[in-house]
Amino acid sequence: MRKIYYKIFASLIIIASISGCKLDPPIYPAGSTSTGTSGKLVDNGSTITYTISGTTTTLKLAFFQVIAADPTTSPNGNTQILGGTTQSGGFSLSFSNNKAGTYNIDLLYINGLLGDSGKVTVTELNVTSADGMHGTIKGTFTTDLIDLNTNATTTGITGSFNITI
Repeated sequence: MRKIYYKIFASLIIIASISGCKLDPPIYPAGSTSTGTSGKLVDNGSTITYTISGTTTTLKLAFFQVIAADPTTSPNGNTQILGGTTQSGGFSLSFSNNKAGTYNIDLLYINGLLGDSGKVTVTELNVTSADGMHGTIKGTFTTDLIDLNTNATTTGITGSFNITI
């Protein structure tokens, strides 16, 4: 039980820090351009798509970070995929590995729903920068999520990601 509280806490901190940031001037992922005075992000082709209870959502603001393996803290490395523009519309998926393959989901947060089970299959993972935040990641995931307000479980959630930065 303690493990899930740590995951919830870590996820909420990440989501709060992302949603609480105001970049001035705006800094967009490579390949994106501003629409001008509106300051909105133009789609660079990166997406996260998921289906919950028959409703499909596509997030067009998506990025990732791959953390190198460390024998003491993360022997296989770690990958986190993030998307959305607000905390209520946020997406966060993490798993303990930094290579293509099929892995257990460590933590998945979607719009107030939280899960720490299911599988993620990474079909392509190329990191092109030392900070682990540039390159390409593609794959799919399946899981069940728990509503943090009602404790109700939603089953059969599926999704995919295709991110190039």
